[in-house]
Amino acid sequence: MPPDYPPDLLERTCHTVQVPASGGPPEHLTVFIHYNGVLEALEAEYPGWPLPFVTPSPPVYKIVPIEGAGLGMVATVDIAAGAVIVRERPLLLAPRAFSAPKGREHATNIIVNAAQSLHPENKRIFYALKNVKGNTVPSAEEGLVNTNAFGCGPFPAYHGRYGGVARDASRANHSCSPNAAQSFDAVTLTQSLRAYRAIRAGEEITVAYVSMSMPAEARQEELLRRYFFTCACKSCRLTGTARDKSDSFRAFVQANSGADMIAEFDATFETWLAAGAHLSPPVVPPGCTIVNPLTITLTLWTIMMEEGCYDPALWEPVLRRLVKYYSVFKDEARVRHYATKAAGLRMVHADSDDDGGWRAVAENPRMTEWWGKR
Repeated sequence: MPPDYPPDLLERTCHTVQVPASGGPPEHLTVFIHYNGVLEALEAEYPGWPLPFVTPSPPVYKIVPIEGAGLGMVATVDIAAGAVIVRERPLLLAPRAFSAPKGREHATNIIVNAAQSLHPENKRIFYALKNVKGNTVPSAEEGLVNTNAFGCGPFPAYHGRYGGVARDASRANHSCSPNAAQSFDAVTLTQSLRAYRAIRAGEEITVAYVSMSMPAEARQEELLRRYFFTCACKSCRLTGTARDKSDSFRAFVQANSGADMIAEFDATFETWLAAGAHLSPPVVPPGCTIVNPLTITLTLWTIMMEEGCYDPALWEPVLRRLVKYYSVFKDEARVRHYATKAAGLRMVHADSDDDGGWRAVAENPRMTEWWGKR
């Protein structure tokens, strides 16, 4: 994740433009607050920027009242895992941090003026969104952005974080076990929601506002601090030993999601595979339980599925290990199964139909370099 702001922030100047400059229907227009150099870099890197995009038509969801949660998104048809739910240009796109040599009030005015410059239809949609911030921020416009913006970027020539307020995706409510994830594509300047798993018609479409690997109490505290509500999703309704179990499962995922831990375990897994992938040693000392790398990997995947907690850093290394293991032992069915899961999740996080080559593995497991490699 990029930092809130780059080290040269104070040397930059802020500009507000409508994109695309040529105009178009309101659903294709974005008011883009950017620092000097960003627009020029985008246009140079992607001729014709922003490039065209498509979204499912007719829509596969509707915006309806959700008991206890205001408005929300509900699927109107069955949605396959990895499928696009909606792709749309943000109403307003702004950096998370502003260079404000003229003071905090100047930064506030940038947001207010940008919101006021929205296309009339987009302005109506923007101001109809929920604002939970109240008087804790200097303006209603900042409250609306802070309440509804999803992370966007990175952009060339600016490596800080951005936030985009979407016309429909911003209506997706929170769950600690969400069925969808948000992503961003700078080439088309679009925000997307894709399905983590199969979503049935009539099911609410949800995303995670905070880290899913935190324990329930910490998630509740973070949601209350940032969004002023108490989560009542199925994970947060757990009590007693069931909640303790869920917390310990998520802690296990978090403990294995660091870059150093992933690299270390990947090396251990490959060494274990190359040595014959023995599931248990020939001699186990009395009173000891030996856990092999496959068991740990399967446990991590099972937890992520059961908890609906697909750690963005961990899910692909875990699935890669499983595909390697079952390729070595020539288990076509399992290779196809895990490669298909990986293809779907890769598309969710990449906001594109690029599955990272996983679909080809699923279609022909015998072509992998690990097939029968013992």
